[in-house]
Amino acid sequence: MGPVRPSWWRVAFLAWTGFVWIGRVRNALGDDTLDGADRWGPLLLACSFLLPAAVLAVLTVTDWRGGAPAGRRSASSRLLLALVVWTTVVWIVRAADIAFGGDREPAFVAVHVVLAVVSITLGLLALRGDWRSPVGRS
Repeated sequence: MGPVRPSWWRVAFLAWTGFVWIGRVRNALGDDTLDGADRWGPLLLACSFLLPAAVLAVLTVTDWRGGAPAGRRSASSRLLLALVVWTTVVWIVRAADIAFGGDREPAFVAVHVVLAVVSITLGLLALRGDWRSPVGRS
């Protein structure tokens, strides 16, 4: 029996997370109207996703190559769970705030609700794939 591979859902979740939060960094840095906490808040929030996603990506590549010890595969699964929980909490709060907390254009609200739904769905599918695979069990 060959090495057990992480699910493609995990890869999709990590790629999507990078896409969404790198975009947020780009937007925050490119907005000349932001300064102080208005700029640093979004950047720190984005880092709270990008840093664990980068670590998880490295662990995933290692798992994929079959070189990760069993204990690290378990750590990889715990980090995935933490990132999915964080994603779900932040997007529920953020989407509700965007939808109900201000005078936003309907298109802006729609885009952010789609970002939230896709982020949460991919995270849950990544967890499901992880739990069905022996990679996360040790």
